[in-house]
Amino acid sequence: MHDFKMFTYEDIPCWYEISFDNKNKKLLFGIHNDYLKHIKVREDHFLIKGIIEKQKFESFASDLNQDFGFEACMKNEGEKDNLRVFSIEIPQIKYITDKNCGRMNVYHAGEQARK
Repeated sequence: MHDFKMFTYEDIPCWYEISFDNKNKKLLFGIHNDYLKHIKVREDHFLIKGIIEKQKFESFASDLNQDFGFEACMKNEGEKDNLRVFSIEIPQIKYITDKNCGRMNVYHAGEQARK
């Protein structure tokens, strides 16, 4: 009848899954294989081209069977429970230095001045 799937009517138990790998500090994103078969991502789409230009990315990998995304940031981890799993490394944004924060020193100095 139709050449395409109507996801509102088809039996797909889990379209996607998001989880966190605490040991390796990665965000995991799984997409169901039945859903993935119907996704086509074009590198020449105007939104992708615009983001590449604005954000100064070098490339966009559109093959969902490989590493995917801007500069292939979503690493293909293979399949698990009928989901294609991609991982995204989460960069460390806080560093423990055991030094006093300059802002906190200013705050405490202000507290001392009020006493």
